[in-house]
Amino acid sequence: MGSFITLLLIGMPVGHWSDSHALWEECYSSQQRAPHPQLAGLPRGNWSFSAIPTVRPGHETIPVDVWSVTSDARRGLAVTKVQLKNRSAKTVTAVRLAWDVIELSDPNRILLQGQTPLIRLETPLRAGERVALEHFVVAFADIAASLRAPGSEVLSGDYRLEVGVGEIVYEDGSRWTREDPHGINPKGPTPAALRVSPQSGCPNQICFWDVQRECYVCRSTGGSEGFGCTIPTRDSLQCTGWRCSAPPEEPLGASLCCGR
Repeated sequence: MGSFITLLLIGMPVGHWSDSHALWEECYSSQQRAPHPQLAGLPRGNWSFSAIPTVRPGHETIPVDVWSVTSDARRGLAVTKVQLKNRSAKTVTAVRLAWDVIELSDPNRILLQGQTPLIRLETPLRAGERVALEHFVVAFADIAASLRAPGSEVLSGDYRLEVGVGEIVYEDGSRWTREDPHGINPKGPTPAALRVSPQSGCPNQICFWDVQRECYVCRSTGGSEGFGCTIPTRDSLQCTGWRCSAPPEEPLGASLCCGR
């Protein structure tokens, strides 16, 4: 195959190399035998994609934090699930999610952005509680054409989609809204500079879509400080990026079937 491919395993004993190798062979060979037809809508070109909770200026003060983001390649690299934590003292009944797309070579420049409709929570989110919210936010496949250079049919660049909360409705009828949900200070610090120092043991990895291999990998790269990455066992088409300050409650044992 001309290249050395490393199988990364989270939560698997080092001594089980034979089991790891068998898992890699099964996963990788299945990808080679049957290309994923559901990935046909992704753009052509030399590009990368990642999705994480927002690191925009002031994100630490938002009353409801998005602390994990799950994206799914089968739906066009769409964000399909977020996990929320209510950091306020009041009960929350609805939220509006906001998203921004940046290119890592110029992280202070927002290329695209948008918001979901107001999302009513099935169960009110009380102070200090967490909830998993399954909701389609945006698909990279749907917006990639807007990121291509004029006249080009291919995409190039390293793109990151950041998801946060743009509006909150409380049980008492009051609301919270970002003062300027579509703005950014072009002279301000880069998002990476705004992150708190990562905790000891933080993986410092993000979900990274590998265009050539058509799968997610957990990768330490620019802007991954303070984040963890989880890929479901034997499914490299879905990935969850989470803040190390609020790790996921579900077990982190996951295998990475495709990597470098």
